[in-house]
Amino acid sequence: MLAAILPPKLVSGFIRPLQIAEARRREEERTAAQGSQRIAEEERRIVAEEQRRSEERVAIEQAQRIAEGRQRLRPVSSGSGFAISELGYIVTNNHVIEGCNEVKVQSQGSQFNAAVITVDEINDLAVLKVDFNPLNVFTLAEDSARVLDEIYVAGYPFGEALSSSIKITGGRVNSLSGIGNNSSEIQFDAVIQPGNSGGPVFNDQGNVIAVAVSSLNAQYYLDRFGVIPQNTNFGVKANVLRNLLESNNIATTPPKSDELPSQTLSTLATNATFYLSCWMTAGRMEEMQSRKVMFTEIGR
Repeated sequence: MLAAILPPKLVSGFIRPLQIAEARRREEERTAAQGSQRIAEEERRIVAEEQRRSEERVAIEQAQRIAEGRQRLRPVSSGSGFAISELGYIVTNNHVIEGCNEVKVQSQGSQFNAAVITVDEINDLAVLKVDFNPLNVFTLAEDSARVLDEIYVAGYPFGEALSSSIKITGGRVNSLSGIGNNSSEIQFDAVIQPGNSGGPVFNDQGNVIAVAVSSLNAQYYLDRFGVIPQNTNFGVKANVLRNLLESNNIATTPPKSDELPSQTLSTLATNATFYLSCWMTAGRMEEMQSRKVMFTEIGR
Protein backbone atom coordinates (compact mmCIF):
# COMPACT_ATOMS: atom_id res chain seq x y z
CA MET A 1 0.00 0.00 0.00
CA LEU A 2 2.92 2.24 0.81
CA ALA A 3 4.44 1.36 -2.52
CA ALA A 4 1.20 2.39 -4.24
CA ILE A 5 1.19 5.83 -2.62
CA LEU A 6 4.86 6.65 -2.79
CA PRO A 7 6.92 6.95 -5.90
CA PRO A 8 9.12 3.93 -6.70
CA LYS A 9 12.32 5.79 -5.86
CA LEU A 10 11.09 6.74 -2.44
CA VAL A 11 9.82 3.22 -1.78
CA SER A 12 13.14 1.72 -2.73
CA GLY A 13 15.00 4.17 -0.58
CA PHE A 14 12.78 3.47 2.40
CA ILE A 15 12.90 -0.35 2.14
CA ARG A 16 16.70 -0.60 1.91
CA PRO A 17 17.34 0.62 5.47
CA LEU A 18 14.80 -1.90 6.69
CA GLN A 19 16.64 -4.66 4.88
CA ILE A 20 19.93 -3.51 6.30
CA ALA A 21 18.46 -3.40 9.81
CA GLU A 22 17.02 -6.88 9.38
CA ALA A 23 20.30 -8.21 8.08
CA ARG A 24 22.11 -6.59 10.96
CA ARG A 25 19.64 -8.10 13.44
CA ARG A 26 20.11 -11.53 11.92
CA GLU A 27 23.88 -11.14 12.03
CA GLU A 28 23.71 -10.14 15.67
CA GLU A 29 21.52 -13.14 16.42
CA ARG A 30 23.93 -15.41 14.55
CA THR A 31 26.90 -13.88 16.37
CA ALA A 32 25.09 -14.26 19.71
CA ALA A 33 24.24 -17.89 18.89
CA GLN A 34 27.82 -18.59 17.91
CA GLY A 35 29.01 -16.92 21.14
CA SER A 36 26.61 -19.04 23.18
CA GLN A 37 27.79 -22.13 21.36
CA ARG A 38 31.42 -21.25 22.02
CA ILE A 39 30.63 -20.65 25.68
CA ALA A 40 28.83 -23.98 25.91
CA GLU A 41 31.70 -25.74 24.16
CA GLU A 42 34.20 -24.08 26.49
CA GLU A 43 32.13 -25.12 29.51
CA ARG A 44 32.00 -28.70 28.21
CA ARG A 45 35.76 -28.60 27.59
CA ILE A 46 36.40 -27.31 31.11
CA VAL A 47 34.15 -30.02 32.62
CA ALA A 48 35.85 -32.71 30.53
CA GLU A 49 39.31 -31.41 31.50
CA GLU A 50 38.36 -31.38 35.19
CA GLN A 51 37.01 -34.90 34.88
CA ARG A 52 40.20 -36.04 33.11
CA ARG A 53 42.37 -34.46 35.81
CA SER A 54 40.21 -36.00 38.52
CA GLU A 55 40.53 -39.43 36.91
CA GLU A 56 44.28 -38.87 36.60
CA ARG A 57 44.54 -37.98 40.29
CA VAL A 58 42.54 -41.07 41.27
CA ALA A 59 44.72 -43.27 39.05
CA ILE A 60 47.92 -41.74 40.46
CA GLU A 61 46.70 -42.12 44.05
CA GLN A 62 45.68 -45.70 43.37
CA ALA A 63 49.05 -46.45 41.77
CA GLN A 64 50.79 -44.86 44.76
CA ARG A 65 48.72 -46.93 47.18
CA ILE A 66 49.54 -50.09 45.25
CA ALA A 67 53.24 -49.19 45.15
CA GLU A 68 53.26 -48.33 48.85
CA GLY A 69 51.41 -51.56 49.59
CA ARG A 70 53.94 -53.58 47.64
CA GLN A 71 56.77 -51.89 49.52
CA ARG A 72 55.10 -52.20 52.93
CA LEU A 73 56.69 -54.91 55.05
CA ARG A 74 54.48 -57.54 56.62
CA PRO A 75 55.21 -60.67 58.66
CA VAL A 76 54.88 -63.74 56.42
CA SER A 77 56.48 -66.60 58.38
CA SER A 78 58.15 -67.40 61.66
CA GLY A 79 60.65 -69.69 63.29
CA SER A 80 62.79 -70.06 66.37
CA GLY A 81 66.35 -69.17 67.26
CA PHE A 82 68.64 -69.29 70.27
CA ALA A 83 71.42 -67.18 71.76
CA ILE A 84 74.89 -68.63 71.48
CA SER A 85 76.86 -65.64 72.74
CA GLU A 86 76.42 -62.84 75.27
CA LEU A 87 77.29 -60.45 72.42
CA GLY A 88 73.90 -61.05 70.81
CA TYR A 89 74.65 -63.78 68.27
CA ILE A 90 71.61 -65.93 67.53
CA VAL A 91 71.48 -69.22 65.64
CA THR A 92 68.58 -70.37 63.48
CA ASN A 93 67.93 -72.20 60.18
CA ASN A 94 68.71 -70.64 56.83
CA HIS A 95 65.21 -71.49 55.59
CA VAL A 96 63.72 -69.43 58.44
CA ILE A 97 65.38 -66.20 57.25
CA GLU A 98 65.73 -66.95 53.52
CA GLY A 99 64.30 -64.21 51.30
CA CYS A 100 63.29 -61.97 54.20
CA ASN A 101 63.55 -58.21 53.71
CA GLU A 102 63.86 -57.98 57.47
CA VAL A 103 64.22 -60.47 60.31
CA LYS A 104 62.85 -59.47 63.71
CA VAL A 105 63.68 -61.11 67.02
CA GLN A 106 61.23 -60.87 69.88
CA SER A 107 62.61 -60.57 73.40
CA GLN A 108 61.03 -59.45 76.65
CA GLY A 109 57.99 -58.05 74.83
CA SER A 110 60.04 -56.01 72.32
CA GLN A 111 61.07 -56.59 68.72
CA PHE A 112 64.61 -56.09 67.48
CA ASN A 113 65.87 -56.05 63.90
CA ALA A 114 68.48 -58.74 63.31
CA ALA A 115 71.47 -58.54 60.99
CA VAL A 116 72.35 -61.68 59.06
CA ILE A 117 76.00 -62.43 59.79
CA THR A 118 76.43 -65.64 57.81
CA VAL A 119 74.48 -68.55 56.36
CA ASP A 120 75.25 -72.17 55.52
CA GLU A 121 72.76 -73.10 52.81
CA ILE A 122 73.99 -76.70 52.55
CA ASN A 123 73.44 -77.46 56.25
CA ASP A 124 70.54 -75.02 56.60
CA LEU A 125 72.09 -72.82 59.30
CA ALA A 126 72.20 -69.07 59.81
CA VAL A 127 73.79 -66.77 62.38
CA LEU A 128 72.17 -63.44 63.24
CA LYS A 129 73.23 -60.48 65.39
CA VAL A 130 70.92 -58.38 67.55
CA ASP A 131 71.54 -55.22 69.57
CA PHE A 132 70.68 -56.60 72.99
CA ASN A 133 72.37 -58.85 75.49
CA PRO A 134 70.48 -62.09 76.14
CA LEU A 135 69.69 -62.95 79.75
CA ASN A 136 71.08 -66.45 79.17
CA VAL A 137 72.98 -68.18 76.37
CA PHE A 138 73.24 -71.80 75.33
CA THR A 139 76.53 -73.66 75.19
CA LEU A 140 77.50 -76.23 72.57
CA ALA A 141 78.08 -79.84 73.56
CA GLU A 142 81.64 -81.03 73.03
CA ASP A 143 80.80 -84.72 72.96
CA SER A 144 78.80 -86.19 70.11
CA ALA A 145 75.23 -87.23 70.80
CA ARG A 146 74.50 -90.90 71.39
CA VAL A 147 71.44 -92.94 70.53
CA LEU A 148 68.95 -92.91 73.44
CA ASP A 149 70.38 -89.70 74.90
CA GLU A 150 67.57 -87.76 76.53
CA ILE A 151 67.00 -84.40 74.87
CA TYR A 152 64.69 -81.36 74.90
CA VAL A 153 63.56 -79.05 72.12
CA ALA A 154 62.55 -75.43 72.73
CA GLY A 155 60.80 -73.14 70.30
CA TYR A 156 57.65 -71.46 69.10
CA PRO A 157 55.54 -74.01 67.18
CA PHE A 158 52.81 -72.49 64.98
CA GLY A 159 54.23 -69.04 65.70
CA GLU A 160 51.92 -66.78 67.66
CA ALA A 161 48.80 -68.47 66.25
CA LEU A 162 48.88 -70.93 69.16
CA SER A 163 50.29 -68.66 71.89
CA SER A 164 53.25 -66.37 72.40
CA SER A 165 54.88 -68.46 75.15
CA ILE A 166 57.77 -70.83 74.56
CA LYS A 167 57.06 -74.57 74.20
CA ILE A 168 59.48 -77.25 75.37
CA THR A 169 59.11 -80.93 74.47
CA GLY A 170 61.23 -83.93 75.44
CA GLY A 171 62.38 -87.11 73.77
CA ARG A 172 65.44 -89.13 72.83
CA VAL A 173 68.01 -89.32 70.08
CA ASN A 174 66.89 -92.08 67.71
CA SER A 175 69.67 -92.06 65.11
CA LEU A 176 73.00 -90.37 64.47
CA SER A 177 72.20 -89.65 60.83
CA GLY A 178 69.42 -87.94 58.93
CA ILE A 179 67.56 -88.70 55.71
CA GLY A 180 69.75 -90.47 53.17
CA ASN A 181 72.39 -91.21 55.82
CA ASN A 182 73.12 -87.50 56.20
CA SER A 183 75.89 -87.57 58.82
CA SER A 184 75.47 -83.85 59.53
CA GLU A 185 72.15 -84.51 61.24
CA ILE A 186 70.64 -86.54 64.07
CA GLN A 187 67.14 -87.98 64.29
CA PHE A 188 65.06 -87.50 67.42
CA ASP A 189 61.49 -88.10 68.58
CA ALA A 190 60.75 -85.00 70.66
CA VAL A 191 57.63 -83.43 69.17
CA ILE A 192 58.19 -80.43 66.91
CA GLN A 193 55.76 -78.47 64.75
CA PRO A 194 55.88 -75.73 62.12
CA GLY A 195 57.65 -72.82 63.83
CA ASN A 196 60.14 -74.99 65.76
CA SER A 197 62.71 -74.64 62.97
CA GLY A 198 65.94 -73.11 64.25
CA GLY A 199 65.26 -73.94 67.89
CA PRO A 200 67.80 -75.63 70.19
CA VAL A 201 67.93 -79.38 70.78
CA PHE A 202 69.71 -79.66 74.14
CA ASN A 203 70.58 -82.19 76.83
CA ASP A 204 70.26 -82.32 80.63
CA GLN A 205 73.37 -80.19 81.00
CA GLY A 206 71.89 -77.37 78.93
CA ASN A 207 74.34 -78.01 76.08
CA VAL A 208 73.02 -77.81 72.54
CA ILE A 209 73.53 -81.05 70.62
CA ALA A 210 71.66 -79.99 67.46
CA VAL A 211 69.56 -77.31 65.77
CA ALA A 212 65.98 -78.40 64.98
CA VAL A 213 65.60 -78.33 61.21
CA SER A 214 62.82 -80.53 59.80
CA SER A 215 60.36 -83.40 60.06
CA LEU A 216 59.35 -86.09 57.60
CA ASN A 217 56.72 -84.96 55.10
CA ALA A 218 53.65 -86.77 56.44
CA GLN A 219 51.66 -86.50 53.19
CA TYR A 220 54.55 -87.86 51.11
CA TYR A 221 54.97 -90.96 53.30
CA LEU A 222 51.22 -91.47 53.55
CA ASP A 223 50.93 -91.46 49.76
CA ARG A 224 54.00 -93.65 49.25
CA PHE A 225 53.82 -96.10 52.15
CA GLY A 226 50.26 -95.75 53.42
CA VAL A 227 51.33 -94.65 56.91
CA ILE A 228 51.79 -91.33 58.69
CA PRO A 229 55.27 -91.02 60.24
CA GLN A 230 55.26 -90.36 63.98
CA ASN A 231 57.74 -87.91 65.55
CA THR A 232 60.49 -88.49 63.00
CA ASN A 233 62.40 -85.26 63.30
CA PHE A 234 65.89 -84.03 62.47
CA GLY A 235 68.47 -81.57 63.75
CA VAL A 236 71.80 -80.26 62.46
CA LYS A 237 74.60 -81.51 64.71
CA ALA A 238 76.38 -79.17 67.11
CA ASN A 239 79.80 -79.82 65.58
CA VAL A 240 78.52 -78.53 62.21
CA LEU A 241 77.30 -75.38 63.93
CA ARG A 242 80.62 -75.02 65.78
CA ASN A 243 82.53 -75.10 62.50
CA LEU A 244 80.32 -72.33 61.12
CA LEU A 245 80.80 -70.19 64.22
CA GLU A 246 84.57 -70.70 64.30
CA SER A 247 84.90 -69.83 60.62
CA ASN A 248 83.27 -66.48 61.43
CA ASN A 249 85.36 -65.87 64.59
CA ILE A 250 82.35 -66.13 66.89
CA ALA A 251 83.43 -67.34 70.31
CA THR A 252 81.13 -69.46 72.47
CA THR A 253 80.96 -70.26 76.17
CA PRO A 254 82.53 -73.58 77.26
CA PRO A 255 79.97 -76.39 77.71
CA LYS A 256 78.56 -77.33 81.09
CA SER A 257 79.59 -80.63 82.65
CA ASP A 258 76.96 -81.06 85.37
CA GLU A 259 73.31 -81.98 84.96
CA LEU A 260 71.03 -79.02 85.57
CA PRO A 261 67.78 -79.05 87.59
CA SER A 262 64.64 -78.91 85.47
CA GLN A 263 63.81 -75.42 86.72
CA THR A 264 67.25 -74.18 85.65
CA LEU A 265 66.84 -75.81 82.24
CA SER A 266 63.42 -74.18 81.90
CA THR A 267 64.82 -70.74 82.75
CA LEU A 268 67.72 -71.22 80.34
CA ALA A 269 65.45 -72.26 77.48
CA THR A 270 62.98 -69.44 78.16
CA ASN A 271 65.62 -66.71 78.31
CA ALA A 272 67.85 -67.96 75.50
CA THR A 273 65.27 -69.05 72.89
CA PHE A 274 63.55 -66.46 70.71
CA TYR A 275 60.60 -66.05 68.39
CA LEU A 276 61.80 -64.97 64.93
CA SER A 277 59.56 -63.38 62.31
CA CYS A 278 60.30 -62.94 58.62
CA TRP A 279 59.05 -59.69 57.05
CA MET A 280 58.62 -59.21 53.30
CA THR A 281 57.18 -56.83 50.76
CA ALA A 282 54.40 -58.05 48.47
CA GLY A 283 56.89 -58.22 45.61
CA ARG A 284 59.27 -60.40 47.60
CA MET A 285 56.39 -62.62 48.69
CA GLU A 286 55.57 -63.30 45.06
CA GLU A 287 59.21 -64.16 44.35
CA MET A 288 59.44 -66.54 47.33
CA GLN A 289 55.97 -68.08 47.12
CA SER A 290 57.16 -71.33 45.57
CA ARG A 291 60.30 -71.54 47.73
CA LYS A 292 59.13 -70.64 51.24
CA VAL A 293 56.31 -71.76 53.50
CA MET A 294 54.31 -68.77 54.69
CA PHE A 295 51.62 -68.20 57.28
CA THR A 296 48.82 -69.15 54.88
CA GLU A 297 50.36 -72.55 54.31
CA ILE A 298 51.25 -75.55 56.46
CA GLY A 299 54.96 -76.12 56.73
CA ARG A 300 57.71 -77.14 59.02
